[in-house]
Amino acid sequence: MLPSFVALNSVEVLRDGGSLCASFQGSDSCEYWLLLRIRLAEVELDMTERLGYEAPVLVDRTTQLETQLTWEHAKGLLGQAQRMQPAKNYEPASEYIDQAISSHGKLPIGLERLLGPRMQVRR
Repeated sequence: MLPSFVALNSVEVLRDGGSLCASFQGSDSCEYWLLLRIRLAEVELDMTERLGYEAPVLVDRTTQLETQLTWEHAKGLLGQAQRMQPAKNYEPASEYIDQAISSHGKLPIGLERLLGPRMQVRR
């Protein structure tokens, strides 16, 4: 069973190449992350390409347990959180996570597909 949320803490683009994370405070006082991990590939000329996102997971930050979510569940959780606190407080990351979830993992408009030669793919 998924927890209910009482507060949206933040929405961020992570520095791992572009994973998206919405942080929530649960009614059980635990912190949760709605996490979309970026899919990256190394391409010619030492460039890194963002391919899109893996299926969403809900991470319990206290136990580190991850629960796989459907795109529909992720959309519902994010919608619940955004009703508590306007997503405009976290733009552009909130727009990116909305687009990625709505498109079932496609790269959002406005997020560069290719990263420069200094970006390293973390595995």
